[in-house]
Amino acid sequence: AGLLHQVLDRGQDIHENVGAEHRQCQEQNGAGNADEIAVIAVKHERDASAAADSLRAHVEYRTQLYATYDPAQVPKLNGALVFTEGRYAVLIVCDEPTDVKTAFYAFLAEGTE
Repeated sequence: AGLLHQVLDRGQDIHENVGAEHRQCQEQNGAGNADEIAVIAVKHERDASAAADSLRAHVEYRTQLYATYDPAQVPKLNGALVFTEGRYAVLIVCDEPTDVKTAFYAFLAEGTE
């Protein structure tokens, strides 16, 4: 969940919309592996599924890329989680994506308390 906190703590509060059509926070761990988290906050909830589609296309592209130079990362990409929650579309690629998804929901819950 450390990578998730890097994304969420980069000074971009995803609980706040500044009037843009969408706001995206993305972080890769810089270790040369496929680990990545992206959170897109869209202005209108109805647009979240289109944002999720773009994240799925991103995963497909990265899977093809890693297949050529680091095939050991492909199973991690095949296990990527892409989901929507309200105005958010989320991508999680890591060894324990369900743990990070749980941390994401905990973060959202903190913002509503």
